Amino acid sequence: MRIPRNFFRQALCVLTFLSSEVYAQPRPSARTSKVLDSGGPLIREQAAYDVSFYRLSITFDTTSKSISGSNLVRAVATDTLSTFVLDLNSLFTVESVVWRGENQFGNSLQFSRSEGRIWISLPSLAQSWDLIALEVYYHGTPKVSKNPPWDDGFVWKRTPAPMGAVWAGVACEEEGGDVWWPCKDHPSDEPDSVDLHFTVPASLTCVSNGKLLGVTDQGSTKTFRWYVSNPINNYNVTFYLGPLQRIPVEYRSVTGELIPSEYWFLPHNVDSAKKYVETFLKDLRFLEEVCGPFPFRADKYAIADAPYWGMEHQTIIAYGNNFRLTGYGFDYIHLHELAHEWWGNLVTAKDWSDAWIHEGFATYMEALFVERKWNFTSYRMYLDARRRNIRNLHPVAPVANS
Repeated sequence: MRIPRNFFRQALCVLTFLSSEVYAQPRPSARTSKVLDSGGPLIREQAAYDVSFYRLSITFDTTSKSISGSNLVRAVATDTLSTFVLDLNSLFTVESVVWRGENQFGNSLQFSRSEGRIWISLPSLAQSWDLIALEVYYHGTPKVSKNPPWDDGFVWKRTPAPMGAVWAGVACEEEGGDVWWPCKDHPSDEPDSVDLHFTVPASLTCVSNGKLLGVTDQGSTKTFRWYVSNPINNYNVTFYLGPLQRIPVEYRSVTGELIPSEYWFLPHNVDSAKKYVETFLKDLRFLEEVCGPFPFRADKYAIADAPYWGMEHQTIIAYGNNFRLTGYGFDYIHLHELAHEWWGNLVTAKDWSDAWIHEGFATYMEALFVERKWNFTSYRMYLDARRRNIRNLHPVAPVANS
């Protein structure tokens, strides 16, 4: 059994740095409420293709807390393939699957559900290098997280009175993107790009990964289109829904180019966020100087007011730390989650047994920041404090694909 990644997130990451101190056919099945953990051994049907693109189109019903929509998947076969398999929480109903490739475009495809997966019969046997394109239509009520971001699911809250508006998001680091959308839920296969279309009540704003390409007003609803031009892990695909206000930020990278930068905060937090801009940008400058240029300059660097503590969503970090500094004078949540843009989002473990790469280096960046801000003695004190959390309950790197 694979050790849950949230364990690495909370404890195992420290070990890495302290060590330096020591020198076929669709399968019919009854419907069950099931979502598989992300990663693990790839089944043959999923090992036989490489995802290149997703187009996720979702409509949010904030009254029933449900969603409906579709995901267009484009992939390249890497072996012969007759059955195309995607992952999706079985709480959702799959309405249909439609072929979007050449020949038989628009034809419905046969499919079945089993153990959190969708088994789809392709129109014909795919050979290596064949292009596969299909669209899955689905709807349902996503599971709700009981303790975000450590428990996966949607997060539904209300903004403070008197507004009391919907404020929502999603966290799915442990179980993966299939908690709320159909995908190949494995860290070894990231799409080259993702097109996101989110339709929400007109009074709300929906913020997501990548660049905002446009907003379409339908009267009672608005559709926000975001486009991710870089490879992205499925658990990082996200949204933030609420009366969010944009704070434009100017930041010039160590490369000399201006990076599209913005912060999205709820109305009651906007003034505090504006005062905090320089604190956030000092973190970004430090990480660029230590790790190299910000990896996703073609998309953006951004932060969103989140209804939970934090998460490293690519190009739109979840931030819920209420502008608090540690005793060492830095914002732990922002620095740590921003470090994941390099260690986790740019450099991604092929298998979750190597999750220490993500969490370990992000934690190490905290220690290096302390050293830069203060001195080497403070650096050692910081790591010594983290050492006390070590319980040695599990190996840092379990067996691969386990």
